[in-house]
Amino acid sequence: MLRQWQDECIHTALLKYQLGQTNFLAMATPGAGKTHMAAHLTSRLFELDKIDLVVCFTPSVSVTNSFQSSLESVTSKKMNGKLGSSGQVLTYHHLSFLSNSFWQIFNQHRVFVIFDEIHHCGGQDINLSNVWGEKILRNIRSRAAYTLALSGTPWRSDKLPIALAHYSGDPSRLQCDYTYSLAQAISDKVCRTPKVVAIDNNHIHYTDSAGQSTNYNNIQQLLANTDVSYSDLLCHETIVTYILKQAMNRLQRTRQLNPRAAGLIVASSVSHAYWIRDILFEKLKQKSVIVTHGDSSSHATIKNFECSDAQWIIAIGMISEGTNIPRLQVCCYLSRVKTELYFRQVLGRIVRSRDEKYRFAYLYTLAEETLLDYAKRIGEDLPGELTVVEIHQMDDATGLQEPIKINEKTIEIEPKLLQFSDSNITMPSSEGVDNYNNSTLNESSTETVVNRSHYSLSGQFSEELITLHNAFNEAC
Repeated sequence: MLRQWQDECIHTALLKYQLGQTNFLAMATPGAGKTHMAAHLTSRLFELDKIDLVVCFTPSVSVTNSFQSSLESVTSKKMNGKLGSSGQVLTYHHLSFLSNSFWQIFNQHRVFVIFDEIHHCGGQDINLSNVWGEKILRNIRSRAAYTLALSGTPWRSDKLPIALAHYSGDPSRLQCDYTYSLAQAISDKVCRTPKVVAIDNNHIHYTDSAGQSTNYNNIQQLLANTDVSYSDLLCHETIVTYILKQAMNRLQRTRQLNPRAAGLIVASSVSHAYWIRDILFEKLKQKSVIVTHGDSSSHATIKNFECSDAQWIIAIGMISEGTNIPRLQVCCYLSRVKTELYFRQVLGRIVRSRDEKYRFAYLYTLAEETLLDYAKRIGEDLPGELTVVEIHQMDDATGLQEPIKINEKTIEIEPKLLQFSDSNITMPSSEGVDNYNNSTLNESSTETVVNRSHYSLSGQFSEELITLHNAFNEAC
């Protein structure tokens, strides 16, 4: 059974293909059902005898498995890439390792190519693109019978144009062939209404390295005027405990209506995740499971959590996009990544709906300036400044949206110490990641120091509820 938007999108794509357009970009808000739509469009193209094979690229193994299952279910054709199958689903990482013999199928057959979360692939010029974008431009752009590009967040933090996308105007802005907005999804009861709860404190006492003391009325003032970083706050036990407690209370109320409702906590590193797990258990008596990018059993852990009644899952480099766990309704955003792309992808994990009685999703975060800005424009499906193209020579041909390595440093926070290990962590983007302050710790003392400065919270915590514009809510 297709939703109205899915049926409309398929009809629009078939019409544009018939008129000679080969590349089609569909923007649909996270959680809307892009995979199901793509599978039905594929089935229609097979039925119309327009294609012989389908190749699909996705950002992760878990999404690959989900996409393959959907394609096989809807088309009744095997999609495992083996002899006798009608296609294959691969991750974008495979693009760099596919042989010439693979690309020969584009010369011998009519191939339909699906790109899930196409924003990972940047560039419209072979010389000005990231690795994945370059492979698409070189091997697929002019050789595929048709392409379907999908994204819930169709922009890139490095301002490269998205591969195969169309831009027009001055300045050049992204033009989507079909758009299904968050407002439409909420109105259709496809998605929940998101509400962002920004946590602040009205009295923060700070002492600098020279012994001078200053009081600040909120987190933004502290971050703007001292050497304390956003990343430091994510490791402050009092702050994190308060955020977790508020989210826990919200989840308990939610589970009164939806007993299987669950919460997602996005952590900054593996050590950070285990520290959060300990706080949940020791202070709040809440059990949780942890899923990390480096764990070979992570996909099984996610699947088991999806099918269980467990309340909390803590994720590092996982569950940011494509993962479908509709029972997630509450989230704690404790990641040090501060890009709008990642923020929205995380928010997208809790807005998916399956006709539950509870129509809202809550994301808890710190009242940090950039995150507040993101929250206040969640009703904008295509934020204007993010869809403007800036063509420039890249210093690193790998681009910014492919996973890169970021070194962790040891940091010390008052009143209690959390030490990050010196291991590496895979993060989705380098932009927006705070660098940790150079910190010191006197091993013979329990005193914690950040650049020889101190800060403590002696005021009341406050919560700012940021939801969609009133007119938007009334329309939905």
